[in-house]
Amino acid sequence: MKREFELNEDFYIEAKNIVLEEGLDIDTVVNIFFKKIAKEGSIGFLFGRKDNEVNTPNSVSQSVNVRGPLFDNRMTKSIAKRLFMDKGFKIGDNCVFASENSSTHIFWANIHYSVLSQNWSLILNDKSKKILHLLSIPAGEFNADDLVMRADKPEIIDLQIAYNDPTFTDNRSRLSFSKYLVESINY
Repeated sequence: MKREFELNEDFYIEAKNIVLEEGLDIDTVVNIFFKKIAKEGSIGFLFGRKDNEVNTPNSVSQSVNVRGPLFDNRMTKSIAKRLFMDKGFKIGDNCVFASENSSTHIFWANIHYSVLSQNWSLILNDKSKKILHLLSIPAGEFNADDLVMRADKPEIIDLQIAYNDPTFTDNRSRLSFSKYLVESINY
């Protein structure tokens, strides 16, 4: 069933980009959203309220998280880029985002080797400490032979940076990325 409603174009584009980064499409997310409303019987989940909380201006203002409960503990590439850009850092299209892998305690990223010939940014998301690290790597700083490629996909670099390592060393190539650290911010 098709429905029409008006959307702010800027919000739509930003939301669509976030949704696509998560591997979904807008139609799926809208359906999930409406299903959640129907299941909950309210929209309290949008404001961090439990169903039994009273919907008064005071209770809503006290329960709303800055980014909203839909993003609690869920940092995405798009949000991370926005946080750094809001602080004046320039991040281009060649941006790689890696979150801490809690089972192996590394920041793991697969990077196409073609990125190495361009300036690129690497954002590491420390989920435990809620810290983002921005690294800026100049074009040509590395070549494909400097880093370890995936065995099953030889055009993809298998970057595994040790968690809690101030030198930001790749476990596979033993290269340190610490000199590329531009800024670390809390979120």
